[in-house]
Amino acid sequence: MWNCRNRPGSIVATCLRILIVVAAASRSDAAIVGVFEEPEGISSGVGNVRGWAYSTVKGATILSPLEVRIDGAPAYQVPCCSARGDVVAADPKAPLDTGFSGVFNWGLLTPGMHDVEVVVKSSAGESRTFSVKITTVRIGDKTFLSRLRFTGESKCTFGNASAGGDDARIVCTNLLAEQAKDGAVSLCAGGISISWNKASQSFEVTSDCKSACTKDADCDDGIFCNGVESCDVDTGLCVALSSCPPFLDGCVVRGGICDEATDTCLDDPDDAACDDGVFCNGVESCDVATGTCVAIGSCPLFVDGCVTRGAICDEATDTCLDDPDDAACDDGIFCNGVESCDAATGLCVAVGSCPPTIPTGCVTPDSICDEATDMCLDDLDDGKCPVGTTCQPDGSCAL
Repeated sequence: MWNCRNRPGSIVATCLRILIVVAAASRSDAAIVGVFEEPEGISSGVGNVRGWAYSTVKGATILSPLEVRIDGAPAYQVPCCSARGDVVAADPKAPLDTGFSGVFNWGLLTPGMHDVEVVVKSSAGESRTFSVKITTVRIGDKTFLSRLRFTGESKCTFGNASAGGDDARIVCTNLLAEQAKDGAVSLCAGGISISWNKASQSFEVTSDCKSACTKDADCDDGIFCNGVESCDVDTGLCVALSSCPPFLDGCVVRGGICDEATDTCLDDPDDAACDDGVFCNGVESCDVATGTCVAIGSCPLFVDGCVTRGAICDEATDTCLDDPDDAACDDGIFCNGVESCDAATGLCVAVGSCPPTIPTGCVTPDSICDEATDMCLDDLDDGKCPVGTTCQPDGSCAL
C-alpha cells in the first residue's frame, strides 16, 4: 500500500494526485493512467504543456510524440517520455520514464475559454485523451511582446504580498506600455493583474485589458441571468453576484430558474425529492407554492357500471386492478337468475337459478323455480307415462 506521508511537499502533492488517478483507473479498467498537469486556469504568454502517463499493460510503452489538440483541432506535438522520479516515489509500480512536456504561446489563441487535449497512445493499442479547460488572456491584444515596461502612470501596487504569502500579484490600475521604436505604446487603460505562477516559476497575466474596469458601469453586460456585475477597483476585475441566489425551501429551490426573457427568478420544484418509492400510496409531487410534498393516488378510482376501475392497487407489480361488484347486480329475485358483474364490460349478467337438466324418465330435475322457497323443484310430467299411470319422483310411471 502506498504511503504519501513523510515526503517532501511537492512529492506529497503528486503522490495524492496519483492515488486518486490510479484508483479511478482501476475502477474503469483503463489501460493508460496519468495526469494533465499544465496548463490550468488562466493562461497567458509562453507556458508549459506538461504531465505524465503510462500504460498498465505489461510491457507496453507510450508512443512518442503525443498529439496536442486545441478546441478539437490538432495544434502541435510534445515528446514523451522523460524521467519523473516524483511519480515513481508516489507510485512504485510506475515506470521512471512517464513525463511529457512542451511549450506553447497561449497568446496565439483568441482570448477566452479553450479546450486543450493531449492524446496518449500505447504500443498495446490503447488510446486515452486527457483534457483541461483554460481561459487565455493577452496584454493589449498582442500575441507576442518584445519588451514590456511599466510607466509612472501605470500606478502599480502589490496585492496579496503579506509576509509568508505565496500568491503575490502586481495590480496596475492605469496604463501598461510596450517600449517600441516610436516610444511608449498604450496597451490598455484600466485594471490589469499579473500573478505569480508557481508551476512555471514566472509571472503571468491573470486578467486582460478587456476585462479590466474602473467603475461598476464598466462591468454591466446587460444580461440579467449571469449575475449583477460590479467592479473590484483594487484588481480591475469585474465580479458578479448571482441574480437569482438559490435557497432550499422544502422540496423547492427558490430562485432555482432564471428567466432571461422577463428578468425574473423562478422557483424550481423537485418532484424526485418527494418520491418514496412506494407505488400504492400515491404519486408524489412537489407543491411549488408551499414547498411540501403532496400525493395523488396511484390508482384513481372511477365507476364503470358494476366495476370500480383501479380499485385494487398491487404493490408487487405496480399496477392498478379492477374490482367487479357482484352485489351491485343482485335484484333480490331468485327465479330470474344469479346475477354477477362482468369485469370486462362492467355489465351485469345472469345465469339461470334453475338451469334445465337432462330428464330422468318422466322427471325433469330442478326445472321448476319456486320463488317462495328460493328452490328449484323437479317437474313430474304425467303426460310422459302410459294412460292410467302417473309419474313417480324417481322418474318411473306407476298405477
